[in-house]
Amino acid sequence: MFEVNGILYADEPALELEVRSARVTDDHVMLVKFSTGETRLCDFTEMYDDVPAFAPLRDEKTFEDFRIDHGILTWCDGDIDISPMYLYEHSTEADTPKPTRPASNESSCANSRCSRPPANCTTSKYRPATGSNH
Repeated sequence: MFEVNGILYADEPALELEVRSARVTDDHVMLVKFSTGETRLCDFTEMYDDVPAFAPLRDEKTFEDFRIDHGILTWCDGDIDISPMYLYEHSTEADTPKPTRPASNESSCANSRCSRPPANCTTSKYRPATGSNH
């Protein structure tokens, strides 16, 4: 049980979901990072038919001119907004690319025979003045 503004609720308090960042990736598609740490892909083309208030967002320039106000995605100076929960529920998991390592035949060092990263490299380009070359 918890209380908010003098009203008692029998449930447990839920964390407030917020939009932390967003960027347009394609026609009417955004990559959105939520306060949960998740990054999700949001395709707005499906939302336009479901929510008539989103119709102005069909215009690409309007769609791209968004802001995040207090964790909420907004357009048209706040005249159009979307609940972070609705956005989350109507999005899909984004594939996040994993860091890539150089192939065994690639070098990350100035010395072509060295496969060590620059932080551990001792070639003249990276070594301290008192260090030795390998």
